[in-house]
Amino acid sequence: MSDEGLAHFTDKTYPLDSLIINGCNGISGPGLKQWLFSFKDTLLDLEAALMDQESFSSVFMETLGGCFNLETLDVVGSKGIDDDGARKLNAASVTVGQLVAQPGLQFCHTLKLSGATIGDACMPLLVKTMPNLEHVEIAKCESIGEFGVKELIQKCIKLTYIDINKIPIVNYAFLDELK
Repeated sequence: MSDEGLAHFTDKTYPLDSLIINGCNGISGPGLKQWLFSFKDTLLDLEAALMDQESFSSVFMETLGGCFNLETLDVVGSKGIDDDGARKLNAASVTVGQLVAQPGLQFCHTLKLSGATIGDACMPLLVKTMPNLEHVEIAKCESIGEFGVKELIQKCIKLTYIDINKIPIVNYAFLDELK
């Protein structure tokens, strides 16, 4: 599968609710962005894990932010997911008449970002965009620090699971502080 193959979806819509493209190294961030337009109104689950090629950037997050029904986002091991992606996700808006709204991803309950290069500064944006998170995996997100972890725990009131393994700030003293 490649960006060239995805071009056939341009200007077409499909009622797809789950898209699983784990490890498809022929797809770039811009390619996925173009593809998401075809099912942004129906997409519930996106798995784009292990997309570690350089061409897979977070540029697709702009379109993903318009997938207002999204429930699960899994981009584990995709190093191109960064702070810019969180900003793009948060900036997505919808226009109804003359009213512009930024509804965010209100239905998103699962976020898997392990290994992403996202940092502390964008944690408030992610929490604002996805306020109903229940399950978050941010293992190996080495740029996330104390502020980011606390932001998730304090602001995601439905949170029942968080994976913070291999984050440099996490030690016994920090874990005791979180109790």
